[in-house]
Amino acid sequence: MIPFNEWFADIGGKRFKWCILGKGPSFQLKGNFDLSGYKTAALNHVIRELDADVSSVIDLEVIRDCGDAISSNARYLIMPRFPHQNMVVVDRPLETYLDEYPVLRKMSDQGRLVWYNLATNTKTAPFSGAPLVGAISFNSEAVVSLLGESRVKTIRTLGVDGGTNYAPSFSDLNTSTLLANGQPNFDVQFSGLAKAIREFDLDFAPLTSSMPCIYYIPLARPVPIIQKLVDITFAQTDPISSKVVYESDLTSIASSGSEVDIIRSGITALMREIVQNGGDRLLVFQGYPVINTRLREVWELSFDGAAILYPKSLGISALREANLLLLNIPVILKDLASPTKAGNASRVNLTKLIEWYAANKASALSGVIPKQWQASSSIDISKGSIRCYPNSNS
Repeated sequence: MIPFNEWFADIGGKRFKWCILGKGPSFQLKGNFDLSGYKTAALNHVIRELDADVSSVIDLEVIRDCGDAISSNARYLIMPRFPHQNMVVVDRPLETYLDEYPVLRKMSDQGRLVWYNLATNTKTAPFSGAPLVGAISFNSEAVVSLLGESRVKTIRTLGVDGGTNYAPSFSDLNTSTLLANGQPNFDVQFSGLAKAIREFDLDFAPLTSSMPCIYYIPLARPVPIIQKLVDITFAQTDPISSKVVYESDLTSIASSGSEVDIIRSGITALMREIVQNGGDRLLVFQGYPVINTRLREVWELSFDGAAILYPKSLGISALREANLLLLNIPVILKDLASPTKAGNASRVNLTKLIEWYAANKASALSGVIPKQWQASSSIDISKGSIRCYPNSNS
């Protein structure tokens, strides 16, 4: 058995981008992505479906179920020094199970069994040579924390989803392992992932998301209370890297012009910068975010050809009062460049953009953002949505 720190240094692990693969529905999209640029970590039974650099297992039942696949498909097996059995941490260290599970003995003898300290073991002090990491409910939390502790910066995921379902590839496990730990859904893992993202300043997102999540608040400068709410928003439950841009930030993005022109052209320059960095969307708050969960649900909405998404409860004539808008940057930039463009691209601001679409291309506006995101003052954490107060400066 190899301590995690020694193994990770030997493989130069912090130099690589990592992709964590789980059993969630998006796993079925694996054929759409080139994973050759990543070190891959397969969680639990995922290792039976593909080759991976690492198989991460916490529960001994997975070793029982997938021993042959782990041996043949994984370069290394990573486990806690004190694993779990029947969803409970065991009272014996991993090395005492080598003769009970032949694949553990084989992986250990071949220098392919790596151990770390998991915080669920409270009976002994952490062993030296490996990080102590937490996993509130799911394997994904432990792996992200391990990588973060080891100074990895870029992590992508596939199949690390919320909800209550597995991908079809794992439907045979629906009556045995699906939420067998007693959790109501897989969303529970998001708080632990979000905490790790902020703690280790990770570049983190699902492969299926445009990232980082960039959102624009049209205030002249950051307001401390708003910034605090922003921090709470992403620190609590949204497992995706994020960046906040204020109107004052746009002066450093726009290249030239008077102060007024810079502010007006800045949002166009910001959109161009996002596209240059591989993004395709911008989230705009015209209200003050008060409390969060699940902003990612709006960030990942499909445009279906629309230029701007807005809350369902609003009509097109009221878009200036929308708390939240999602902009489809490639479509908007194309319209800005067209002969019937939405105003002078070097001087367009958000208000003019909205007015132009409402008057000339209303079909490109789509009210698909759930209506609860337009709530004016109430706070309801249980519903999983940001509540906004109208922006008195708008």
